[in-house]
Amino acid sequence: MNYNAQVLSNKFKVKDTALVKRLLGSAGFYVDECDGSLCFYDNEDSAYLCDMRVVYYNSIPIVVQTDYDDDEDYFYAIEEYAGVKEEDVDDDEIDTQDFFKFLQSQLLDGESVQVTEVGHEGLRYQAACGLVITKKAIKWFDLNRLMQDFTKENI
Repeated sequence: MNYNAQVLSNKFKVKDTALVKRLLGSAGFYVDECDGSLCFYDNEDSAYLCDMRVVYYNSIPIVVQTDYDDDEDYFYAIEEYAGVKEEDVDDDEIDTQDFFKFLQSQLLDGESVQVTEVGHEGLRYQAACGLVITKKAIKWFDLNRLMQDFTKENI
């Protein structure tokens, strides 16, 4: 059985709207833009907030990969965005960065990214989590863990 989830962010503003939109799209999210703000949510493929990394080629942000699609062929993206044909790709020029840290670096002053994910696996288990990214910090919130911690503190 597969994990099914819904993901939704708040509206937030970034330095390079087109780049962030493209990278979120490469991670499998739909991205809406309204009055200079972005908002993203999952698509029919159920994109998740799992171990997302920006892949750079020669310092150019190319695509976002996650822990569940490591086999993705990003050579096409390197050709499209860096102009380098697959046979000419130098593996030493490929680098990665945590996507949440990338988003953090893109935020405008006073902005934050707030994302919720609610999911289940065949109703065998349910999960709810959240992520907040500000210029100062990145923090995950896991509803199940928060409830367990609260229970331990208050029994």
